Amino acid sequence: AAAGGATLTLASNPSDPGTANLQWNPLPGAASYSVWMAPPGGTMQVVIQATMDAAAYLRGLAPGQYTFQVHARDATGNEIAVSNPVTVTVLPRT
Repeated sequence: AAAGGATLTLASNPSDPGTANLQWNPLPGAASYSVWMAPPGGTMQVVIQATMDAAAYLRGLAPGQYTFQVHARDATGNEIAVSNPVTVTVLPRT
């Protein structure tokens, strides 16, 4: 957990085929959030500024299961929290 006991909680919402729809609770002190995906290889997908919605909508994913985690950073770039992992099953486009 982050300093001060704040936790970053990630959830997935129902989404269209070929996409993943993620949301998390805004974290006090966070300046940005980066969404990481594994597999393949634990790659960063997108960076969301804290001034935007605490959500990410990832398109163009191949069918299968993906695990996502969100990392929160403060204004100086220090990582202050990492969310729980969430597994999303991406359905094939029909």
